[in-house]
Amino acid sequence: MTSDDLNQIRGVVKEEIAVSEHRLKEEISASEQRLRGEMSASDKRVMTDVGNFMEDKVLSTLESHTATLKSHTTALKQIISNTENTSDNTIRLDKRVIKVEDHLGITHPPELNITR
Repeated sequence: MTSDDLNQIRGVVKEEIAVSEHRLKEEISASEQRLRGEMSASDKRVMTDVGNFMEDKVLSTLESHTATLKSHTTALKQIISNTENTSDNTIRLDKRVIKVEDHLGITHPPELNITR
């Protein structure tokens, strides 16, 4: 074999390597594009599933708890109002009883005193 023959073989081998390299790059690029498309579809599916879960479970539970909290708040305000009224009435009645007991000369046991 001569030097020209070796150069021709090198040229053919380089050409084949370049063609193979180009084909591999195209295949890799196509695979990347397909994978990105699949990932994008998967991401959208996951986001949709998460959104549906949030709407179905979390938001409905939150709305339910919010409604319960509002009803409890209303009940507590009513209880506070009733307690304040009862306390005021107890004080007024205690004053009246003290006046009546003083007028009649009655002494009551200390354990019956109303603490304020």
